[in-house]
Amino acid sequence: MNLLPDDFAPEGQEQNPRIGVSADGVRTSAGLEAQAVWAVTEGFAGVEIVATGEPVGVHAPAVPYEMRDRLRDIFAASSSFVAALAPYQETFDVTLVSPSAAIRRASVSELWSVCRFVGAVAPPGKGVVLVRTGVSPAGVGEGRQAQYLSECLTTLDRMAGEQNVQIGLLNRDWLTNLVRFASLAALDLKHTGIALDLGYALDSGQEMSSVIDFLLDPPLPLLHLRVPAAPWCVDAFAAPLADADFHGQLCLYSTDSEINNLIAARDLWQRALTLETPGVAEDGGGGGN
Repeated sequence: MNLLPDDFAPEGQEQNPRIGVSADGVRTSAGLEAQAVWAVTEGFAGVEIVATGEPVGVHAPAVPYEMRDRLRDIFAASSSFVAALAPYQETFDVTLVSPSAAIRRASVSELWSVCRFVGAVAPPGKGVVLVRTGVSPAGVGEGRQAQYLSECLTTLDRMAGEQNVQIGLLNRDWLTNLVRFASLAALDLKHTGIALDLGYALDSGQEMSSVIDFLLDPPLPLLHLRVPAAPWCVDAFAAPLADADFHGQLCLYSTDSEINNLIAARDLWQRALTLETPGVAEDGGGGGN
C-alpha cells in the first residue's frame, strides 16, 4: 500500500521515507535561514518550519520576499521537502469547526497565506501545510462540527492545489481522536491528507495498538509523520512503517532542544528503515543518547 498520493512527488523521486527535522528543535542556530542550512548540511531530507506566528517561528505573511527567495534556493539545492506548522486557535483565531461563517472564512484566509508561503519556498510537489482544526464552543454537536470542517477543507484543498502544496491535517483539537479522520474520507479532497504526530497521539490517550492500526490503514493519505527524537519511537514504529510501505515525510522533533539527539535519532531511523547514510561526517554528526 502506497500511502502517498501518486501526484504528490515528482516522477522518479526516491521511494524511501524522507527523514526531516523540525526547525523548532534547532535552537542553537539563529533564525530560520540558519536552521534550514544546518538541516540540509547535516543530511536531513526536509525541514518543518514553525509558521504559527509564535516567537519561536515566523508569521508567513510577514516573511520578506528576499528571505523567501533565499529559502527557496536552500531547499531547491538539496531537493528538500518543506512542511510548515500553520497558525492555530491559540495563536490566531483559526477555527475550522466554528459555527461562525465569518470566523471560518477568516481561518481559511490565514491558512491560505501559509500555503502561498510554502508554495514559494518548497521545491515543486514537496510542500505540506500542517493544519489544526481548532475547537468550537460548547454545545455544538459533532455532526455540525464535521459539516463546518468539510466546508473549510473543500475550499482549503482547492487553494492548496493552486499553490502546488498539500494540506496535512494534524491529530489535534477536533481530530485528536483518530477515529474522526474517517468522517473526512467521503470528501473529494485531492490535496489533503494526514499529518500524524505519533508522540501526541499516545500522550492524548490513544492506545499503541490503535495508532499502529491507523498507520497501516489510514482513511486519508498519510503525508507527514511527526516523531519524537527518542529511541523508543524507532523500536515501536519502524516495523509498522515498513509494513505500511510508508513513502511520506518522517519529521523528527526534539522536546529538549538537543541537536545531537536529533542527529542520533535520524541515524537510528536510517538503520531501521535501511536508508542510505547521508553524505555527511562518517559518525553521522556525533553525539546522541
